[in-house]
Amino acid sequence: MQIIKSLLAPKLLLLIALAYTILVLYGSLVTPQGLPKITKGVPDKWLHSLGYFLWFLVWFFYLFFNAKNNNYFSYIVKVVVLGFLFGIIIEVLQSVLTSTRTAEVLDVAANFAGLIIAAFLVLVFKSKLLKLKNDISF
Repeated sequence: MQIIKSLLAPKLLLLIALAYTILVLYGSLVTPQGLPKITKGVPDKWLHSLGYFLWFLVWFFYLFFNAKNNNYFSYIVKVVVLGFLFGIIIEVLQSVLTSTRTAEVLDVAANFAGLIIAAFLVLVFKSKLLKLKNDISF
């Protein structure tokens, strides 16, 4: 349990969430030729969904495990809305700041799908996450 508690420490969760957000931002704005080819055979929209699925999880865990109250549903809504807005901002930045990328509505839809799937998953595991939070209270 001590290992889980140290992994969920407030500063570490924030660092992970910020680092992952920067990674998503960088990966979305850099010239594709500058990125390693990890997408062999994987559709682009699946990567968008997976990326935002993970984005939801890191930010949800940061908010949830650092909050004094258990307003579970509000954390889900906040992270979904912020993730949706973050995805739109990235798409706009791609069309404004880069010459090699374009904004796509389907990218925003795939991002949103990843957010919603992650939100559903944390709803399914709500009781387990609440128990974990109580067991490792900081």
